[in-house]
Amino acid sequence: MHQQRTFFGCVDLLLTGAVLVGCMGPVAPPPATEADALRGPAEARIADTHAHLFHSARTREVFLVHVALPQVPAQAPLPVVYVVDGNTLFALVTETARLLMQSGELPPLLVVGIGYDATDPQRIAALRTRDLTPTPAHDLYARRDGHGSASLGSGGAQRFLGFIQHELQPFIESRYPVDPHDATLAGHGFGGLFALYALIESPPESFRRYVAGSPALWWDDERTVRRLIERARTLRDRNARLFLSVGGLEEDGTNPASHRAAMVTNVERVTRALRADGGPGVALETVIFHNETHLSSVPGTLSRGLRSVFADSRPSAHVADDGKTAPATTLTWRSSVTAESPSGD
Repeated sequence: MHQQRTFFGCVDLLLTGAVLVGCMGPVAPPPATEADALRGPAEARIADTHAHLFHSARTREVFLVHVALPQVPAQAPLPVVYVVDGNTLFALVTETARLLMQSGELPPLLVVGIGYDATDPQRIAALRTRDLTPTPAHDLYARRDGHGSASLGSGGAQRFLGFIQHELQPFIESRYPVDPHDATLAGHGFGGLFALYALIESPPESFRRYVAGSPALWWDDERTVRRLIERARTLRDRNARLFLSVGGLEEDGTNPASHRAAMVTNVERVTRALRADGGPGVALETVIFHNETHLSSVPGTLSRGLRSVFADSRPSAHVADDGKTAPATTLTWRSSVTAESPSGD
């Protein structure tokens, strides 16, 4: 599959296949020929998505940013869901959200996946460890792999959060009809840890909703747990929604390593602190997915989590005269959020 890169302040990656898609919109492909049919399988892509190569001035890193448009009738401005670990989670979040939009369980929204311009798993692991952890600590990926890539360190969450707030969000808001007052941050594992870090360290206007799946709260001797407990009272006026989850098998008494990580115990500690001291500032739902592991809980976290944090902003389907629910194409969007569009109109 041919790839063409063009430069517009950020770098836009135009993906070609059945249709050329990018920041400039869809372009009709040339007519297919018999020779084209004999070339074999082409790389698959997700419909109605854009990809941008974003050169960050703050982090000096190149991020691969994917954007998925809603496939149901929608009115601007749209809520936007920012998903870290975009290399692995963007497709899953996109198609999960689209199914829930079609069924009326989510409002029309934009999905933005934040990933890296890399394909090597060890390289991606090192990058996410650097960017998603709040403090420098023991690096799980310090060893060199067969490609010679080494640890990039850890503790870069503050800088990464700054990139999202000051570079990526303004870019998305300038290119797409999103509501700047209705952003969601979602992540799993280190991404869940990062989401909780952002909850207590970012200003209220950065994100309104958070999905934190299986947060790695063991990191740096559970420093983020202590920070959350200390700062819970400061969230009383936050007006945020948080979905917190963990797999029940992540703290298995038969596995010493999982027991030391205290994945379930730490989620319960944070839940108690937020419910006791967070007051009405954080609408919290915590779910322990029994008989699920760290990775098998991911789909449930995303589906249940998105429905939970958008519980105050659900679409509704019109009911026809015969009492039957009308098709999904007649969905309308009711939102409790009132805000100006990015253009101020």
